[in-house]
Amino acid sequence: MLRAALAGIRAHLLRFAATTFAVVIGVGFVAGTFVFTDTINRTFDELFEDAYAGVAVVVQPERQFAELSGGAASMPETVLDDLADIEGIEAMRGSVIGTATIIAPDGTAVLPQGPPTLGFSWDGNEEVGGFRMRAGESPARAGEVAVDSGSSSRHDISVGDEVTVVFPDDRGTFRVSGIVEFGRADNLGGATIAVFTLPTAQRYFGLEGQLNAIFVAARPGVDHPQLREAVAERLPDGVEAVLGAEAASDEAENIAEFFGIVQSVLLGFAFVAMFVGSFIIYNTFAIVVAQRIREFALLRAIGATRRQVGGAIMVEATAVGLIASALGIVAGLGLAIALRELIEAFGGQLPQTDLVLQQRTVAVAFALGVGVTVLAALVPAIRGTRVPPVAAMRVDATAAPSEQGSRVRLWLGAAAAAGAGILAWLGIRADSGLLGAQLVGAAAVAAILMFVLVGPVLVRVLVPAIGLLLARPWGVAGRAAVANAIRSPQRTVATASALMIGVAIVVLTVLMSGSIDRTVRAQLDDTLRADLAVGRFDGPPAGFSTAVARELAAVEGVDRVASIRFNQFRLPGDDSIRILDGIDPEAIQGLFDLPMVEGSERSLRPGRILLDRQVTERRGLAIGDGITLRFPAGDEVEFEVAGIYESGAGLENYIIHMQDYEQLYSEQLDGLVLASVASGMDVDEVAERAREVLLDYPVVEVRTQSELRDTFLEQIDQLLLLVLALLLLSVVIALLGIVNTLGLSVLERTREIGLLRAVGATRRQVAGSIGVESVLVAVYGSIIGVVLGLAAGWALVEALGSVGFVGAGIPRGVVLDIPAGVIVEVLVVGIVAGVLAALLPALRAARLDVLRAISRG
Repeated sequence: MLRAALAGIRAHLLRFAATTFAVVIGVGFVAGTFVFTDTINRTFDELFEDAYAGVAVVVQPERQFAELSGGAASMPETVLDDLADIEGIEAMRGSVIGTATIIAPDGTAVLPQGPPTLGFSWDGNEEVGGFRMRAGESPARAGEVAVDSGSSSRHDISVGDEVTVVFPDDRGTFRVSGIVEFGRADNLGGATIAVFTLPTAQRYFGLEGQLNAIFVAARPGVDHPQLREAVAERLPDGVEAVLGAEAASDEAENIAEFFGIVQSVLLGFAFVAMFVGSFIIYNTFAIVVAQRIREFALLRAIGATRRQVGGAIMVEATAVGLIASALGIVAGLGLAIALRELIEAFGGQLPQTDLVLQQRTVAVAFALGVGVTVLAALVPAIRGTRVPPVAAMRVDATAAPSEQGSRVRLWLGAAAAAGAGILAWLGIRADSGLLGAQLVGAAAVAAILMFVLVGPVLVRVLVPAIGLLLARPWGVAGRAAVANAIRSPQRTVATASALMIGVAIVVLTVLMSGSIDRTVRAQLDDTLRADLAVGRFDGPPAGFSTAVARELAAVEGVDRVASIRFNQFRLPGDDSIRILDGIDPEAIQGLFDLPMVEGSERSLRPGRILLDRQVTERRGLAIGDGITLRFPAGDEVEFEVAGIYESGAGLENYIIHMQDYEQLYSEQLDGLVLASVASGMDVDEVAERAREVLLDYPVVEVRTQSELRDTFLEQIDQLLLLVLALLLLSVVIALLGIVNTLGLSVLERTREIGLLRAVGATRRQVAGSIGVESVLVAVYGSIIGVVLGLAAGWALVEALGSVGFVGAGIPRGVVLDIPAGVIVEVLVVGIVAGVLAALLPALRAARLDVLRAISRG
């Protein structure tokens, strides 16, 4: 039986090729995702271990989580003196960190696309923390700086050059004394690095007399945990001592957390590919079982048991799964390399290292590939075991399943529909955009299962209706196509399901794109009254110097200026990171209108907060109630609700007074500066003057209101186009499924086609029948896919309506926008896809030898 199974694979290589492709795509995504993230995690683990190699203990202010701007809490520099006489300390180094943007000698700002621009202090001691000299010397005087090797090579910065460095509230000119590397890497994951003496860094970062951290090196033979205990006993309240190894691990975990989001997204694509591919696998094995029905009957007639026949089919499935999984792992390695190149193309820099292929990745890849293949082949295998030996003597023996209605399927379909509704409701009610999107995704999966389960009923209703429009012009061939499609509705459903999923995803993505486009335009039109906006619009949102607002206010023609700041916080008992805004309600009047439901913007004072209406409804809050927020330094502050504004106003769900913001966050950076132009002045002319004045601040750009809107829309479109490009793989897999199933249709009706040809049917009529059937299946799948995509899109829009999805660049208050024109285009593409998928099966049917087809046995 093993030899028979292997012979079956060799005899049907083309059939199994489509199955292998579907599995390779899914396994490749999974393996590539694990290889990429494992490589990144190990790389940064080793990088920080190397950077902290000489550090026994790190002294730092206690913090619960990081500020969005990267600002670090500080402690008095006198802590160094308190630790000076502890036995066992070899050396100590006080350190400060801040934001510092390097301007290359040619005037170009060294700005990575995403990673921050960091500034550090360093005394040149390579044994105590972080840096190593690659060229030149460490900074020794106030006017010297060392820059990271990556920035040096990309922007042609050499030792001895003069560069300008822009700080949050200052700038200076420095001579490059040396080129540094972090650990053994060119930089810190793409972030630029500028290194100064400690007094210089303290001055420019506004930290005179303060430190962000103290790195302690131990004498040889000193126990590090004991040294940590000795150091901790000397520390004031709010300052902690951690082992150097733990600090290195924490730093690496912070980076791993970001790439964990990337991992989740890519695994989502893998799930889609495997889910679509499972239908292809099912149909492929149904084809093989149908083609070999007499072979199985003959095996049964000469003594093979049902178990042996089923086992042979499962051996074939296992072999296909093993081969596809192995190829998928190879594809995954290529995907991991491509992801690295993609990150570097967008300005990131990852330390070069060998790819990490863990045993877990191999095990998961093979378990997934083989498991999905075997499970999808299980039903066809069971069907093959039910072939009686007498079928060997029948010329029309098939393995077609019974198509009688099943109450069990209908009950299961009803249960799936109920599950989809419950999950969608929970997603709409979720507080987190990520959780809401995940629940809506689960609801979509349940809805797909529902359509698969009740599909045979829908096929009998919809296909004849579709046939009235598409099949009637083909006469007899069209009527035959309709009859063939509804003769085996389960097979039609299985064929259409893969395309249904692909179309649903495309419709969902296009719907979200249109809805976000409409939402951004509406939000800007309704709330943004400012003529100019200044910010860092190229890449992820980032803070910049508060001096920008002061410089902008002095520009001729600028009337009023207001700043908006944003940062992270948490709610007590909830580890979810949330974002709040800090504003001056008097300054922002007339520049940004909040659609207030209760209260007013002017009611916002220190100790009070403005909340989004959805927040108050979900948390049962009203004007005058208190709400507690938890901040990075560990402070828990209760605010009084002073006003409630309408969801989707363009700001975050939580808004506090600027005075509170300045007290609760260590680093003060503006996130956006708004300005109005004096009456009678030309906006474009004033914008140009503002750009000239702000040339000394290369990290920001000046945009008019229309330019700002176009910027937001362009960023969102780029993200959605990337998602759509990845998801189109599922459509390609779906088309392979139609080709496979039509091949089954031709196979099952070989004798029937021969008889039709014998009584006068032309090759054109036979091919036309196959083509029309393909179009019917494609249009049916497209219609169901459009319905599913619209439903899922509506649920996702509702889920993101109040919370947005900051990590994906999706704003709050997304308003549904149904793209009617795109829906028509999708249906047209479905028809074209059906025609293309039918070409090979139709050609094969038309070329059948009449006598051989009639005598098929």
